[in-house]
Amino acid sequence: MNTLEVGQRVQLAQFDQYEFKVTEIHQDNTYTVETQLGGEQVLTYQNVAREMLKLITE
Repeated sequence: MNTLEVGQRVQLAQFDQYEFKVTEIHQDNTYTVETQLGGEQVLTYQNVAREMLKLITE
């Protein structure tokens, strides 16, 4: 499976209505992703497996 790079846009499997950005890659090949919810609210998930992420190519 392909690896992702910091800055790429992805969708998280259970939250496909949101667009996340990869912000960190960990040594165990998991990722930290975040999205802006509105105003100053930021939703962040850490240690997300690659299998849970779908690259947005458009």
